[in-house]
Amino acid sequence: MLIIVKILGVVMMIAGLTFLIKPAFMKKLISFMKEAKRIYAIGALRLVFGAIFILAAPQASCSAVIMVIGILLVISSISIFAMGAKRIKAMMEWYLKMPDSNMRLFAIVPVLLGILILYSS
Repeated sequence: MLIIVKILGVVMMIAGLTFLIKPAFMKKLISFMKEAKRIYAIGALRLVFGAIFILAAPQASCSAVIMVIGILLVISSISIFAMGAKRIKAMMEWYLKMPDSNMRLFAIVPVLLGILILYSS
C-alpha cells in the first residue's frame, strides 16, 4: 500500500508542476470534468485514495500525516456527493474565471502536498 501512496505523491507533484507551468491545461481539464458523471467519478476516486492512505498510514514513517491526508480525502469525497454535481459545477465555473496568476498559486498546493506525502511515507 505504501508504494501506491508514494506513486500518488509523485503524480500530485507532476500534476501541480504541469498546472504551474501551463494553467491553460488545468482549465481544459476542469472543463472536461464538469460533466456530472465525471464529478461523481472524482468523488469515488477520492474515496478509494482516502482508503488507501488510511490503510497505508501504519506503515508510513510519519503515519499521522498520511492518516490525516486519507481522512481529508474521504471527507472531500463525501462532500462531493453531499453537495451534488450542480454546486461542484458552479465552483468549477468560478475557478475557470480566475486569472492565470491565481491558478498558478493554487497549483503550488499539489506540489507541496506531493512533497509532504513523499517525505511522510
